[in-house]
Amino acid sequence: MSESAPETRFKNWVSFRYALPDVVVTTMLVLGSATRREGLDPWVTRTYAELSPDLRQELQEVFVPLGGPMILSQLSTESPALDDFSSFVGWLASLDPGRVTAFTSDILVWWGQEIFGLSDERAAIDARDDAAVLERLRQIHELRAPETKADAGRLDQILRLIRDPAELKARLIYLLIRFWEGHFKSEYAECARTIERNISYHHERVFEEDFLEFYFHVTSQHLQESDAEDYPSPDLITFIPSCYAGAAVILVPFGSDRKRFALIYNCRVPGRAGGARIAIRDLYGPLKALADETRLEILSLLDGTERYGQEIVDSLDVGQSTVSRHLQLLVQSGVVLERKARGMKYYRINGEALSQLSRLLTTYRSAESPKE
Repeated sequence: MSESAPETRFKNWVSFRYALPDVVVTTMLVLGSATRREGLDPWVTRTYAELSPDLRQELQEVFVPLGGPMILSQLSTESPALDDFSSFVGWLASLDPGRVTAFTSDILVWWGQEIFGLSDERAAIDARDDAAVLERLRQIHELRAPETKADAGRLDQILRLIRDPAELKARLIYLLIRFWEGHFKSEYAECARTIERNISYHHERVFEEDFLEFYFHVTSQHLQESDAEDYPSPDLITFIPSCYAGAAVILVPFGSDRKRFALIYNCRVPGRAGGARIAIRDLYGPLKALADETRLEILSLLDGTERYGQEIVDSLDVGQSTVSRHLQLLVQSGVVLERKARGMKYYRINGEALSQLSRLLTTYRSAESPKE
């Protein structure tokens, strides 16, 4: 079985998916975020550096904004039984072109409405305003890959892919095969075993708490109530375990109403019964978040005080987007608390979390010196 619902009072809209296609797609999405996220597994940085330039470009420009979310959406809708890579590729090749077109239109609508604030985006898409779409693609490219210049020829290719579902499928299949054969096939078996252990652990539990507590138990990260308010009430959240997400939790929305989500979380955090194992789960997130010089500098700035985001940026010798990523990781780990007021975000140290971290660390004891 590769899909299941946890024993919770909200199991009608929360599930786990962990079949081979889900693992491959989410691994590529994690890989595609290598230049934008902190705290990912070292395998991600190493593998991203090994990708050929054209494969890296396809990943950033085609797979992350279009292909990955589309495939996850279709897998969620159809729940096909796909146990090997060949079956996965065959299923994707047979996907109805009309559904591909509908999804890419939804993506463009969402870009216009949520990212660029365009209320009339549907009309623009229906009128096939290619110039407006090209400009939008250029902007989204710069958001996703700020280290590279948006090339007009490449963006025009992406526009043609959006208009040609058969070509988009062919490009995605080629990209998937190259990634699988060149970078992931030998990794998958071990990763699948880790995922099975993680899923087994969650199936052994009955979750009576609210969703924020359930989220923490699954991801070992804190979902701030202020963050939860940024998303509409979901119709479905699909938790997909990843061997490579590290300290990050990645939310992938899909559908024109953005009420269905795939949530990619780290499954390498040990999750078995037993005091030591549970302590490791509680230790991993905070320690991973603190294992960075810039994040420790932020903690020093917050010592005994609360600061708003721009104040922290002005005190550090790094860019605003970099500081935002570091703050996000500290908040997710529970080390730092965030509140919103008057259109600004304020941050302060979570003293209770640091005290708990200290208590857990003191449970580890050194061995007695061997007797001569």
